[in-house]
Amino acid sequence: MMLWMNDMFIESIFFSVIVIKNPSLLFFFMTSLIGIKANYGEDAIVIAADTQVSSYEGDVVVSKEDKSKVEIFDNCVFAISGEFPDGFNSELSKFYKFLRGDKRTGSNPEKVKKMIEDVIRTRRFMRIDDINSRLNLEKRISWEEDAVDYLNTFIFASNIPNLDLWEVDIYGNLIHPSRFKSREFPYIILGSGSNHMKDFIKRNISEGSYHPDKIDIETAMEIAVGCVECAKKTDSHSGLSYDLVILLRNEIIDEGKEIREDINRAARESLERRKAKYRGN
Repeated sequence: MMLWMNDMFIESIFFSVIVIKNPSLLFFFMTSLIGIKANYGEDAIVIAADTQVSSYEGDVVVSKEDKSKVEIFDNCVFAISGEFPDGFNSELSKFYKFLRGDKRTGSNPEKVKKMIEDVIRTRRFMRIDDINSRLNLEKRISWEEDAVDYLNTFIFASNIPNLDLWEVDIYGNLIHPSRFKSREFPYIILGSGSNHMKDFIKRNISEGSYHPDKIDIETAMEIAVGCVECAKKTDSHSGLSYDLVILLRNEIIDEGKEIREDINRAARESLERRKAKYRGN
């Protein structure tokens, strides 16, 4: 296991493992996540992530799955670097259901809104701290070693009470982009592709492609997608398609879904044109 520390430990790369029935087969949820807060023009937050989840047997990649790492709720968005929130991590699944207002979890829209407001006020997500504590204990019992490298971290953005962006560490602490003094504009990055995304940003700013004081929605979208695409080319643990979500003061827009539909449609149309060349031959 490896824990790489940077920016005073705040920004760590966490490797996620999901253990399934075959004990030799592991799903590593390594990733490339970025969240950018626009500092010019209309207030907005842009979040992008790759969609690759790789399964390994030993050091050999045996399969890759296309899964969304970004969850959209009524007033907030979570992008996860950590154990995938399905049957393998029921506590995180319950948490996501609560955020969706699922009555079976004792939730309703008012409770969700109050929780988000309390979390932002206290800068602490105790529910995430609890989820990771339980997960770490479970892994320590089954693996007989500490599992801190495999716990959940998030990019978290909300438009209540105000539009803003944070990193959530394994202890549930909310870390604002302003804490990262070396960064040219407000952004959060997580995952195994972090270094590649940082290099992409620094290179493009130094070349004059982007002005750090004029990051509007369009520029933020271009940077976010460019970062993820760069990481996909250079980080073997990031790949496949990408998610792209835009948060405005009164709206959350899933642009990634439409982009993927456009790409799939274009691919089908391209295939049909090529098939047509051979009709009647």
